[in-house]
Amino acid sequence: MTNLPSKPTQKLIENKLSPAARSNVVWTGVLPYEKVLDQIAVANVVVLPSFAEALPMTWIEAMAMEKALVTSDIGWAKEVMIDGKTGFTVAPKDHRLYSEKILQLLNDPALALQMGKAARQQVVRKFSTEVVVKKNIDFYEGVVSGRRSEGRR
Repeated sequence: MTNLPSKPTQKLIENKLSPAARSNVVWTGVLPYEKVLDQIAVANVVVLPSFAEALPMTWIEAMAMEKALVTSDIGWAKEVMIDGKTGFTVAPKDHRLYSEKILQLLNDPALALQMGKAARQQVVRKFSTEVVVKKNIDFYEGVVSGRRSEGRR
């Protein structure tokens, strides 16, 4: 397995970039988990476009690290992100809007910082261990007591 995108994919992306932009791109390839967290830690903005997501842990991890995100408005996006507060959610095919939102955060560090702090608060409020454990206990107690069927949440 290679650590870089396939050569045709890498070339396709590189051909779309200006020479100045190309000189600022670093192809990291496949990274171990710890290295991914290191990359998130040094990022000013985290961009995670996708056409399909379940519950994206990378989003939650980046938000927990107080990073403003630009993500796709698909799947569980509304459960995780608050568009305009914790970052931006954009239709995955709207490349122009994606780039505008990325540039907005890069050009306004105070906004990125504010959104990053709001992102962390969202994670604590919805995804902290205490919250998730309580929801699971409540759910299973409801199933066991007959108050809730197993198929409903």
